[in-house]
Amino acid sequence: MVEGILNTALGFWNMMFGLISNFLGMDPVEFGKDGVWSVISGINGSLQAIGLALIPIFFMFGMIKASATYIEMKRPEAIGKAIVRFCISWAVIVFGMQLLMWIWTVCQGLINRILVTSGFQNTDLTIPAELKNQLDHAGFFNSILLWILAAIGTLIIMVLSIMVVLSVYGRFFRIYLYIALAPIPFATFAGEPTQKTGISFIRGFASVCLEGAIIVLACIIFSLFATTSVFPMDSSNVWAALLSYLGGVIFNMLILVGIVKMADRVTREMLGL
Repeated sequence: MVEGILNTALGFWNMMFGLISNFLGMDPVEFGKDGVWSVISGINGSLQAIGLALIPIFFMFGMIKASATYIEMKRPEAIGKAIVRFCISWAVIVFGMQLLMWIWTVCQGLINRILVTSGFQNTDLTIPAELKNQLDHAGFFNSILLWILAAIGTLIIMVLSIMVVLSVYGRFFRIYLYIALAPIPFATFAGEPTQKTGISFIRGFASVCLEGAIIVLACIIFSLFATTSVFPMDSSNVWAALLSYLGGVIFNMLILVGIVKMADRVTREMLGL
């Protein structure tokens, strides 16, 4: 009875773990295959016209800010630099989708390498043999109370599992937002004073893409720690053994949820993005 509900909790986490693995291995096109990607790419294409229209505005603003006098604006170096900047900003808007997908491909290659190297999909949680043996020999009355304790732990594990999956799922929402609105911040490359906005946008997109690597590593570390209880297991007391096991799993899962929730911050701090 108790073993059954524990298997339910661990089976639910293993199922969520599989979803996380599948989500992290997908690209935006595959993830949004049910019409989502076509809508996002369509929005990106329609905003390109607005981005191209904004180029002259940011271009003139940058020229005025960069040149103190009209004579300085007429210098060949200044004109050549301005023309190159104008062409680059135009190319970034027109080929912005390809640029973003290239960044995604590089980051996804890193994530896939971690997934393959670590054997991410072969990390299912199971009840330790020692605890299983103690539960099998528990009395009827003890089994009822242990079932209540296991049910509470199961509920907590399920809630935390869903929170992790939602964070991974939400990462794609942010990626779609970046891709859809890309032409607007890309237009800021036309002016030197405003180019920081475009650079910040690209760094932000790269950070969201690399969050997948942080999430993968966090899940791998969780799986390794969850198989070894943080708290010592008392082999002579089934209550202490169950509390130790559930406490260890939930403790590690709370840390996992915290890291996944802060994956964007961790990425920016580690890589300076």
